[in-house]
Amino acid sequence: MSSSANRRPRVAGQRRRPARPDGPGLDPATTPVEQDESVELDEPVAQEESIDQDESVDGATDNSTETSEAPEPTRGRRILVPALALALSLALLTAVLLVTRHDPEQRSRDASAARATARSTLEQVLSYNHETMTQQIPANQALLTGKFKDEFAATMTKTIVPLAQKDRTVVKARAYEVGVMSQTEDTVVVQAFVNQARTSDTQKEPSIDQNRVIATMTHVGNRWLVSALKAY
Repeated sequence: MSSSANRRPRVAGQRRRPARPDGPGLDPATTPVEQDESVELDEPVAQEESIDQDESVDGATDNSTETSEAPEPTRGRRILVPALALALSLALLTAVLLVTRHDPEQRSRDASAARATARSTLEQVLSYNHETMTQQIPANQALLTGKFKDEFAATMTKTIVPLAQKDRTVVKARAYEVGVMSQTEDTVVVQAFVNQARTSDTQKEPSIDQNRVIATMTHVGNRWLVSALKAY
């Protein structure tokens, strides 16, 4: 029987197996190897890895930028802290100087001296006699200071003296309840109630004018002088 008759029929689509060699020793290197019909490509994976590497590089660049910018607030704090310390030191020094210079006992002595001087000064400058008031103006000015010194002399000379001499007026002032309203290093503001008893040729019986007076006493040298005067 022929060899073709002994062959098994081959199903359609079935891969033909290679014939087994008859020789005893066949070199494996020469033996054909079946290749898989489907081949998977790894190129997309490599591309993703490349993208990841790019993102990591960008992230590293951003981090390095942030790291280089970070010291700026530190430099600002280094400048701000000494400035605040200096300001606090100056404030404390000023407070110490003020407390040392303006002790409560000295303030009390200044207030008492200014209040007593204000009483006597108000009684003198707000009193006048038509016969002697012209000669009295320089003496009154010696109790005043600043612009008020010249303003007082001008008002007395231009307004009060002519009227008083015309009516032969005499005014006697008395100050009551003199108190301190406010106080600084060189000034003391006092309030006083002043009564002025007025007589003249047209009014023989004295009339009483009641006034509330606020005087600013300024320390000049070793004296307290009136630098401002308001009557209400």
